Amino acid sequence: MTLDWLAWNQTYFNEQKELYDASQTGAFSDMTLTPLQAAQYNLTLQMADSGVPFVAFTYLSRGDVASTTQPNEGYVTMVVWNLHELSRGSVHINSSNPQASPVIDPQYMAFEWDLSVLASATQFFDNMVASEPFASQIQARNTPNSMVQTVSQWSEFVLETVQSTNYLIGTTPMAAQNLGGVVDSRLRVYGLTSVCVVDAGVIPLTIGGPPQQTVYTIAEKVWRHT
Repeated sequence: MTLDWLAWNQTYFNEQKELYDASQTGAFSDMTLTPLQAAQYNLTLQMADSGVPFVAFTYLSRGDVASTTQPNEGYVTMVVWNLHELSRGSVHINSSNPQASPVIDPQYMAFEWDLSVLASATQFFDNMVASEPFASQIQARNTPNSMVQTVSQWSEFVLETVQSTNYLIGTTPMAAQNLGGVVDSRLRVYGLTSVCVVDAGVIPLTIGGPPQQTVYTIAEKVWRHT
């Protein structure tokens, strides 16, 4: 039994969630969390319990996203988005030179849960487009080939093709200082005087969509209160 079961076996998910909530044991305890990640994780679980969507689908009218296209052929690409990832990357200073680039490690798929969500959702999407009214509009599946059928095989495909939408957030999260937060509720940097951060870095949790409008709103609220 692996962490994949958390994605497709609701009974197992509920059992392991109860174990973790009661004693911090079970499948979820295998995930090493910082205090901030633990708080984020608990909020994410609450969203899942309340029915907040975790996956989005979209169509692109081209075929060069994850495959090599052939001349004189028409393609459509079905893309699956994980809206609320548990994996967390890092950004660190690499030099005393303020002009030097930081060290960025996105750590995609660091949590098995994220891979399970994308693999299961992609498999579901594939089954959906194999049914009407989609099936009669599609000649054949190009990528991956028809041999990919199981969740394990879809997981391998996801790892080979996963891409970022580059909606980067949370590098300077708004959260309690004891949890690892960088700014307070007024976006003031802990331990500094008259220094605020006003960008997507302060958003402490994925918002389930492009962050541009949220960043504009944050900037306007700061402007109105300064």
